Amino acid sequence: MGLLNTTSCRLAFIEKEVPSSSVLSSEKKAAEMLGLAGKSAIVTGASRGIGEAIARALVSLGVSVMGVGRSFPAAWETQFQNEEKISRLVGDVTDPKTADNALKECLDKFGDIDILVNNAGIVINTGILNLNLEDWDRQIDTNLKSFVYFSRAVAPELVNRKKGGRIVNVSSVAANFYESGLLAYSTTKGAINSLTKGLSMDLAPYNITVNAVAPGWVNTLMGAGSLPKEKLAPVLERIPLGHVASTDEIAGVVVFLCSDLSCYMTGQTIIVDGGETVDGTIKGIQY
Repeated sequence: MGLLNTTSCRLAFIEKEVPSSSVLSSEKKAAEMLGLAGKSAIVTGASRGIGEAIARALVSLGVSVMGVGRSFPAAWETQFQNEEKISRLVGDVTDPKTADNALKECLDKFGDIDILVNNAGIVINTGILNLNLEDWDRQIDTNLKSFVYFSRAVAPELVNRKKGGRIVNVSSVAANFYESGLLAYSTTKGAINSLTKGLSMDLAPYNITVNAVAPGWVNTLMGAGSLPKEKLAPVLERIPLGHVASTDEIAGVVVFLCSDLSCYMTGQTIIVDGGETVDGTIKGIQY
């Protein structure tokens, strides 16, 4: 057994009575149950899309968030309810120094680190018959190596603080269900699932859980938002719930994995795809 007693993972709403609605807002009640209030997080790829939604959800539940990205909209912070709980770091996640800088900035501004969400990702059309190695390397560097860089920077700090912690990796259903034109992207996402398992075993003795979320189609510029209408219709036909996920629907599962409610889960990848892959197959769409 490691430095922490794993039985110390208890649910806040069991340990203490939650004040009545006249005292706490619904969001504060949720934060009490989730055990997130007062914690600090680093979220990569936070400037837009799923990463922005994750940052926004965490901040609304009392988490201080250091968002990392190559560029940010000018008024990025204004969308958050508590601007004092959000900060940004402009940097290239494929550079290991960015991970070190993000940790330093998080500790300097918020005084602690409890959560890492590895979310940064890109997708470029690749197939073996027309493979551009620069495109391959860019996706490996962004979608996989950056996860290693940030985990390597944050994990020792979580261990040294002896409080446990959470690492959540954003994967994809493309790890298991190949779409034509996504050779590099699918490869990186499969590697993320394996990385998640390996990290979970390395860090379990320290009460640090590591899990992944594997979205299906999401309404982002990198996902369904980039599809023309004629290609969106067959996508919707293969999703039993009948709609493409919003970024908030993915962020909700990430929040669960960051929270006390998931304290006995580690090494798992949760598929969030509206039921698209339930039967084990999906029909490919040419990108």
